[in-house]
Amino acid sequence: MGKLFIFLLLLTTYYLLPTAVASAASLYIYPQENEVYEGDTTIAELRLNTENEEVNTIEATIYFEGEGFDITDFSTGGSVFSFFITGPEIRADENSVFLRAAVPQGFNGEGVVGKISLRAGNAGEGSLRVDENSKVLLNDGKGTQASLEFTNGNFRIVEKPEGLVLVNSETHPMEDRWYNHPFIRIFWDANPNVQYSYILTRDPNEAPDDAPDEPVGDIKLTTGEEGIFYFNLKECADNVCGPVSSRKIMKDNSPPEPFEPILGQEDDVFGGKKFLSFATEDKVSGLDYWEVYEGDQRYVARSPYILQNQDYKGDIKVIAYDKAGNTREATVSAVGEKSGYNMAIIVGIMIIGTGTAVLFWVIRAKKRKKYTQLDSAGPWNEVK
Repeated sequence: MGKLFIFLLLLTTYYLLPTAVASAASLYIYPQENEVYEGDTTIAELRLNTENEEVNTIEATIYFEGEGFDITDFSTGGSVFSFFITGPEIRADENSVFLRAAVPQGFNGEGVVGKISLRAGNAGEGSLRVDENSKVLLNDGKGTQASLEFTNGNFRIVEKPEGLVLVNSETHPMEDRWYNHPFIRIFWDANPNVQYSYILTRDPNEAPDDAPDEPVGDIKLTTGEEGIFYFNLKECADNVCGPVSSRKIMKDNSPPEPFEPILGQEDDVFGGKKFLSFATEDKVSGLDYWEVYEGDQRYVARSPYILQNQDYKGDIKVIAYDKAGNTREATVSAVGEKSGYNMAIIVGIMIIGTGTAVLFWVIRAKKRKKYTQLDSAGPWNEVK
């Protein structure tokens, strides 16, 4: 119990108190230079290098400074941070994304915090920047703030060259959205007098070889792998090849990880009302939203979730959706005894404010000493 309370106090320190500064880590955008065809989308990664230090918490704002690009998504699938206290929040008016996240077991090394989707307009250029007020805390038991170095990414929109083949997808029609189709269907207007070479790859800049491929014009690709792929194609005639066309494919066929909702009730929390805590993670596309069913009544919800019908006595179904539409569900009975949470922990939770969902982590740590991602940071219910 003492160690858990110390962790809560450290999170409180993160939000409210000044911290000491340790050696430099780096928070950076990859790639650092990129050209994007007008109307296309691209992916930029927010990466963290801890420089041999162990960290457990991050708060970051990333924004696009310039013209021509819009931030459309921030994917947390595969992130080194498993617990998103706040967000990621896409702030369209600022063309930015904000997040607070933690990894209570600590992380030491270099890895991806998240993947940022950018949509290009007809013209423009600018920089994807990490706000210099962003913070990373060390996992040192003191809440020490690591000194951070920032590296931004520069992006420029260029005209599509002549001879670029327009490639489309029946199964993945939008390049900045995740889909759960088991295969990939690609099509383009094929010229019978030329040859085509193509490749499905993780690297957007990998060019196909010079050997012609079959079939052409309408093909079906299967792969058991998941994540972000690029279908790169070039058209060749008389040993002369045109520019490489690229189509981004975002594929996720796996549901979120299993989870167990927990029913809670405490006189000093939410006015003594029953509430649910739930959390999980999705390793590919990331979590999108949650649904809670109190009988036949459906609510879009976040954890902790206050029961809308406090007198309900049946089973409550909780469903987690990832960004590709895959689901994982679990049930819990609405009939239960008061949970009897330690008051010191409750006080710590209330001080944190938007981090009240830390309650779930405390409960899970007590039961299993295991920790997974939280989708949200406060009570919020919406009928849909």
